[in-house]
Formats: sequence, C-alpha cells, structure tokens
Amino acid sequence: MGHNCWSATVFAAGIGALAIANEEPRATVRVRRIHRAAAEWAYYAGSKIETKPVSFEREGAFYASVGYASFAARSYLSFRLAWRNAVPATDPADISFIEGTGDFFIHASRR
Repeated sequence: MGHNCWSATVFAAGIGALAIANEEPRATVRVRRIHRAAAEWAYYAGSKIETKPVSFEREGAFYASVGYASFAARSYLSFRLAWRNAVPATDPADISFIEGTGDFFIHASRR
C-alpha cells in the first residue's frame, strides 16, 4: 500500500470491476474491498522500515511532486465518481483531507 502507483492500479481495477459487476458476481466483492481500501490508502501512515513517508498530510499535501499528487488524487477521484454513479445509495469512503487537496494544488502552482 502506499502511493500514486498503488492508487492508479487499484482504483483503475475498481472502475473495471464496477463496469462488469452486473455480469460477474465476483467483481462486487472486489469493488467493496477496494472501496474499503481507499481510506487505508489515504491515511497510510508510512513505514520507517520501508522508508516510505505518509501519503497525504492532513491538509492534503502529498509526499512527492505535484504531478504525482495529481496522478494519485485523479485515480482516487475517478473511482469515487464511478462508485457514486454505480452505487448511489452508498456513501464513498470518508476521506477528509480530500477537501484540502485543492488548496494544496493552488498553493503549489503559485510558487
């Protein structure tokens, strides 16, 4: 678990699983697991042993460059949109820092 490549791979798989969920019952199990994993990814606390920093800070800043932050956030937000469209009665994972990522991108672009 961790950073932008993880989010791109897993959330893209979630979008694919949502697309075939009506035809393939096992896809629903995967989609629900990915939905639960979104919060785990977002609040990843890092690992000193693996020398990995936290993914996102409380205010939405990302550990790597703005481009990588955009890649990671875009991957998650695409899955979140697909989830809300496919399963409208269920709320997406509660990831509070997502509100601060817009400010992070604005501040980063002004420098």
